[in-house]
Amino acid sequence: MEKRTLLAIALSFLVIFFWSKFVYNPAQQPARQSVAVLDDVPVRQPASQLLPSSLLPDDEAPVKEYAIPGSIVQIIEPMAAIRQVTFDQYKQNSYVLNNGLYIADQKIIFNKAMPVNDGFSYIYEDSTMRVSKTLITSKHSYIMDLEIKIANLSSSSLSIDLPIILGRFDLEKKDGASQRFDDIIVSDQVRTSHPNFKKQAVFHEIKFIGMRDQYFCAIIQPEFTGYSGFVNKVSDKIYDIGIMSKKLTINPGSETIQKFKVYIGPQDTDALGKINPTWGSIVYFGMFDLVAQVIFGLLKFLFTIVKNWGIAIILMSILIYLVLFPLSVKQMKSMKEMQVLQPKMEQLRKQYGNNSKKLNEEMMKLYKEHKVNPLGGCLPMVLQIPIFISLYQVLSRAIALKGASFLWIKDLSEPDRLFKLPFEIPFIGEYFNILPILMAIGMFIQQKMSSANATVQAAEQQKMMVVIFPIMFGVMFYNVPSGLVMYWFLNSTLMLLYQIKVMKAK
Repeated sequence: MEKRTLLAIALSFLVIFFWSKFVYNPAQQPARQSVAVLDDVPVRQPASQLLPSSLLPDDEAPVKEYAIPGSIVQIIEPMAAIRQVTFDQYKQNSYVLNNGLYIADQKIIFNKAMPVNDGFSYIYEDSTMRVSKTLITSKHSYIMDLEIKIANLSSSSLSIDLPIILGRFDLEKKDGASQRFDDIIVSDQVRTSHPNFKKQAVFHEIKFIGMRDQYFCAIIQPEFTGYSGFVNKVSDKIYDIGIMSKKLTINPGSETIQKFKVYIGPQDTDALGKINPTWGSIVYFGMFDLVAQVIFGLLKFLFTIVKNWGIAIILMSILIYLVLFPLSVKQMKSMKEMQVLQPKMEQLRKQYGNNSKKLNEEMMKLYKEHKVNPLGGCLPMVLQIPIFISLYQVLSRAIALKGASFLWIKDLSEPDRLFKLPFEIPFIGEYFNILPILMAIGMFIQQKMSSANATVQAAEQQKMMVVIFPIMFGVMFYNVPSGLVMYWFLNSTLMLLYQIKVMKAK
């Protein structure tokens, strides 16, 4: 592979990887015109002012666990709020909501739990009103029915606009690598978008609002219209995501009922699509989302045939190689033609080195005379970049691939970790990962073969690159998902085998 191509791939990967990992959340998009962004005006009081500190989720508030189909729900009883949900199917992984489905009103402290079929109910009552909050679970999905009933017990009209907190992003408890997966989704009458959750905002006339981490998500959708979604900035590191109705008036002796559909479960497009097709848009893979969706769809199709995610990745690698093979052949021919022209190009550089305009003109004449396109070898690399980044996003986010094993690899979404080292190595870590080393060796052989066919001067220039590039790529790929390294290793190996075949045919 040409050194400029390798350098372009390396730089592209480094920029995109570190940008997405530590700086930018690729799911976030600019706020829409229908969104009111409130930088200085609080949406509601911060949660720390709504309840006594002893009742906040981070403190020792009374907690009760409910076993529901497929998961265990942990409830903070005075708030009747969901602290976290632990999922049986996904090796006991938990989705932490902190204060999920919490009714954010400082005087509502639930003190009575009522048993109901397939769910649980909590009640608050004072001299003016009775509030009951009931969650009914489903036996066949991660869907819940939330019902909030408010009765006016006073002799006067009662005005309410109780906000419901869907969940909280507490960035104080997460490192930068984990934070980059946090995201919200807002669907209104016009469109569905992923705005920046770190800006306090109100989203008018929504259909639903959702939030997610790396693998799980929570969505709430009101049964009726007239609801707004909001982001409440509690502090620089804490953000509440929620929903709020327009102000309602309840006459004496009357009651109102608010109903919602709630999903708390994995980011699984198939499961979400069966419940509500538009909910599937919460599964978003960043700047190359469309490419990632196609890759993930292809992987799922292959998995249904072979029943193993590792084999599915191998088959996908072969398919992509075959699709790009004509372009790869063209790339190798272009590289060979450029090597033949190297002596003439060097001569032109010496002759016109002080006149860049004339040098470019003579170079173009040389390319035209020999019918060489200097960019002819770039297209396969350009096409590989979105595929590579998309596969990285799929392996990092797709819950189906979490914990998927293949041969010695325990988890294709993690480094292959053949065995643990007796000590930690800087930039490498404490595990011996064999796949990146095999990839680096293959790259070294490929570079060595390419330099063998080059002119003496070009070979001298590439001498250092033959060693530097394999080491650089080996370190760069050392701690990325093993499924991604496996894809790149297979693709490079297939190219190497074709290169050997071409050299033997001479």
